[in-house]
Amino acid sequence: PEARIDIGLWTLIVAKECDSTIDIDHYLATLDSMASAIKYMVGPRDLDMVKFAMTRMYLHDTGTWNGDRVFVYDLDDPLGKQPGAHLLTKYMDTQLGSCISMPTLFLALMERVDSDVPFNGVQAPMHVFCRFHDRQDGTAWNVEATNGGHFMREEWVVETFEVSQTAIDSGVYMRD
Repeated sequence: PEARIDIGLWTLIVAKECDSTIDIDHYLATLDSMASAIKYMVGPRDLDMVKFAMTRMYLHDTGTWNGDRVFVYDLDDPLGKQPGAHLLTKYMDTQLGSCISMPTLFLALMERVDSDVPFNGVQAPMHVFCRFHDRQDGTAWNVEATNGGHFMREEWVVETFEVSQTAIDSGVYMRD
């Protein structure tokens, strides 16, 4: 069932189809280690917003938790045309990502920090972003992983990626 899919594992299986040398167990252990560091940062706080904020901080703010090196968009390959550009493993190794690998890592980490937090991938034309549903206050936030994990307006996505109302209404784009 979709609710039981481990996004990190699934993504690594796909990556191994592209590169047979990928050690899935190594990358799963790395994801688990990253999630453990984030859980430590969250501490005893049980708010969804804190879990989101600490995951965002882990990825996008400089600190000892990420070796003082943030995860960023790969500006040398902005369209992700280089072989392996969209693979989670490349992003984890280089900390240079694409509009596929960056939200995927965010999703995999949030799932490991607390799988009950509603944090989903959302597809737009030629782009993926995340949507965070805060269970404590009922607010839904669009999260742009390629821009520091900051919140963004849905109207911006619709305008920037020229998402038609027909595509939205049919559920092709802009749905969790």
